[in-house]
Amino acid sequence: MAGNKKETDLEIADTDSYGLSKSESFSHSALVMLSLKKCAELGSKELRTGWFNEKTDRQGNTIRTYIDDTRKSFIESVKSLLMIVACDIDTTAKTKIETLQQSITDKKKEYIKKLDSSWSKIAEDSRAIHNLQQQGHLPGLLDHPAYQMAFINFEVDVCRDIVAEVSKLTKRLDFYKGELIEA
Repeated sequence: MAGNKKETDLEIADTDSYGLSKSESFSHSALVMLSLKKCAELGSKELRTGWFNEKTDRQGNTIRTYIDDTRKSFIESVKSLLMIVACDIDTTAKTKIETLQQSITDKKKEYIKKLDSSWSKIAEDSRAIHNLQQQGHLPGLLDHPAYQMAFINFEVDVCRDIVAEVSKLTKRLDFYKGELIEA
């Protein structure tokens, strides 16, 4: 029957290769510190919008390469940090972080409301022209570049406050204490 294997037959692989080696033990505090370090690295650079670099090769083909939006990279690193410290958040940090996150939600709603209001004041024929030029607006979306830019900049500032709060949390949880080494 060894030569007649079915597609549904399972083979068990070598289980010794799974898991951490003896020199690689899991450390939650090390993971938190690594995430904080990543946030510090991404947040300490010039935060700018993303763009496309365009080059023409020898055959005349245009090659577009996207350069990351470092603001969005920083925001995502803060979201990842919050995901990692979710089990450590105390009531003080939870209250502060939820307030900060709510300010992001409120600011987005504020910008959408302004955008919806200004769009509704434009004459119908002008709206049609903008839509044909793909410069229109869908109600309820933050789709105007100036509002998007302002919102992302606001979100970056709030994310800095969130990182500061997580840093205070790690101090309260005493993540900075030295590890005991047995001789």
